[in-house]
Amino acid sequence: MRVDTAPLYRTEPAALHRDAVREIFWDTLILGKPLQGILDNQDSYEELSIGWYLLPDNTGSTVVIDNTTDDVVGYALVCTRPDDYARWLRFQAWRVLRRNIFTFCSGRMSKLGRQFYSRRLLDSFTVVRSRQQHDSSSVAHVHMNLRSKNRTGSVALALLTHVDTVCQDSGMTAWVGEVNATEGTRMRALERLVGEVIDTKRNRTASFFSGLIVNRLTVRRSLF
Repeated sequence: MRVDTAPLYRTEPAALHRDAVREIFWDTLILGKPLQGILDNQDSYEELSIGWYLLPDNTGSTVVIDNTTDDVVGYALVCTRPDDYARWLRFQAWRVLRRNIFTFCSGRMSKLGRQFYSRRLLDSFTVVRSRQQHDSSSVAHVHMNLRSKNRTGSVALALLTHVDTVCQDSGMTAWVGEVNATEGTRMRALERLVGEVIDTKRNRTASFFSGLIVNRLTVRRSLF
């Protein structure tokens, strides 16, 4: 049974709130906390991570707004065109890689940049292999994020309701998402709320910068 969250929160297109999406993305990059320092080629990495979902024709992505304060408290970035996204992603990934190679070879890359990008590159290979193994690259995918102080069940439900509707309207039968969780997270609770955990892999980047053991859980949510 769905819970009506409309009296508390409303959703609006993410493209109308680009600055808020960017702010939440960077403020919660490492287990709900910001990266300590300025990342080399930060603009390129931001575009690679969230740029697709903020394009005008990608209308499925949304933000959740607190009706009391009118603050954006979270977002759901939704892709229902996986083939188009894959082509866009390849172009952006090569762009980021070329910029980082140039920055590194010219001796201008910071220690933070070296630490971050080396681990993020390995994590990217892991994600690609995982998606190929579970054939999750052919279904919709979703990135959800909430401000640290707004990580409540009602906000999450507002996002889930929106995402389910967008994916169903697009003819999708399921969607996948990736959740970063510390060792010992209760996966059964996650499965009851979202969907089946189909894969678990170590998140090298989040583990290094948080000082904790962090796993990336791939969750598949069936809609029918």
